[in-house]
Amino acid sequence: MTRFQHFAAQLVDGPHVTLAAGVEMAGYHWSTTSAAAAKVRAVRARPHAAVLAIAAQAHDEQADDEQADDEQGIAAQGIAAQADTEHADDEQAIDDGADDVDARRGGQPWGWTLIAGRAQVLDVRRPRDGLADPVAAGLAGIAVARIGLAHCDQLTGYLHVADDIPKRWRPAARVLLVVRAEHRLMWRAGALVEATGAFVDTAPLPTATRRRTRRPAPTLVAGLSAPQARLVARPGPCALGLSTSLGPLVVPAAWDPDTGTVRLERSLLAHLRAEIPGPCSITFDHSPGARPATKIGVMLRGHVELLADGPHDRPHDRGPTSVEHAVLAVRAGRVTAWSGFSTSTTTAR
Repeated sequence: MTRFQHFAAQLVDGPHVTLAAGVEMAGYHWSTTSAAAAKVRAVRARPHAAVLAIAAQAHDEQADDEQADDEQGIAAQGIAAQADTEHADDEQAIDDGADDVDARRGGQPWGWTLIAGRAQVLDVRRPRDGLADPVAAGLAGIAVARIGLAHCDQLTGYLHVADDIPKRWRPAARVLLVVRAEHRLMWRAGALVEATGAFVDTAPLPTATRRRTRRPAPTLVAGLSAPQARLVARPGPCALGLSTSLGPLVVPAAWDPDTGTVRLERSLLAHLRAEIPGPCSITFDHSPGARPATKIGVMLRGHVELLADGPHDRPHDRGPTSVEHAVLAVRAGRVTAWSGFSTSTTTAR
């Protein structure tokens, strides 16, 4: 079981969503990354970010209550895309995450929490950065220790390959990413549990800009490894990044590779007030082990628009009705893929 969150930053051309191994403490979300990472440059240029944490499913009422009471301590499971069932190791990783995804909700996770707010980078080589938020700067040492305790298995995995870690990913080259929890959405079993800050209010859904068809052109991606291509080719959960007036946001969604669309609850979309049509990203990841080489992922970045129901859409053949779910068409322009420490970005084809 992986214990990662999804971190959304805003690039010039739209949201950028990748994984983060972090903790929530004292009203902030804390995570570390390389000072050379794209999300570090993005936060410095546009200091707002969001973090999505997937909650493990509670199996009884008492467990559910305890989990809600201890929400800040949840180590979230990453949203895992299904891999090829011919590989036994991948099958086990899918089984490990089965409890957190409910087929009745179209592959959506049972529960999750989104926080968003002002963000900053704390870098010991740039001490003046801490003046933007002295409280966060003062808590940085404790936060690093908390991250280490929460993700000690990941640290062990890195130590096993310490000699192979690129210079830019070693401890001396890392920084802290800090996000204030100014706005919070908590979702459980398909329903809103908590909304704070700007998420309290809702807005009408954007107007659909085109009608659904039987087979929209799928997103075709070239240049991926076979495991990465399987992430994109399989239907199931993904992390949807959207641009909003609050900055970038990231929420769970269900991906349909045959139609190049994602589906999410209409009620959720009303709380986000996203720029639709507008820029988006779709992130898939598979991180079954602690060592860096076991972690792969793909992020599609491009444009999204809301689809209206077509005359062929009937309640009995489209799954959840359009009253409950919104369907968004994704047109990918760029593809970022990673495997371990290696990352590449290409044009979608």
